[in-house]
Amino acid sequence: MPIRRMLMAFLMAAVLATAITYFFSRHFQGASGASKKVRVVASTTDLPVGVTLSAKDVTEMDWPSDVPLAGSITKVEEVIGRPLLYSLGPKQPILTRDVGVQGSGIGLSGKIPDGMRATAVRSNEIVGVAGFLYPGSHVDVLATYNASNGQSAMTETVLQNV
Repeated sequence: MPIRRMLMAFLMAAVLATAITYFFSRHFQGASGASKKVRVVASTTDLPVGVTLSAKDVTEMDWPSDVPLAGSITKVEEVIGRPLLYSLGPKQPILTRDVGVQGSGIGLSGKIPDGMRATAVRSNEIVGVAGFLYPGSHVDVLATYNASNGQSAMTETVLQNV
């Protein structure tokens, strides 16, 4: 008889352990499988620097909402017609830092927000803005000189929006 009772107790413990394991596995599986997703704009293929983004270059993809993606873009319309400032791989999310101002082209001008200007200050012959200007860039030419009346240096705009 005692063997029969021990066998029955062992069998009940096994059933109870199976039920507890099943309950916890379903509970944790449901918590991890139900993570919410957000839609972000991503590249469809390899995209080189300077390409003006079109509808065929971008798509929407799911991104886990519990994994923050700073600067993500959620609407395809926000990137259409904007130049790409950095190359992207396929299915790579497009961030606000990756695209320039619409119609600005590539180079330094694409990284300057509307209403702002970039300046170049000569420090020696090597430092400058070579390679940053492209066709369609707008440039202001300023001249700095010492005033004839002994005042400190003055800067005036010589040519604007050239």
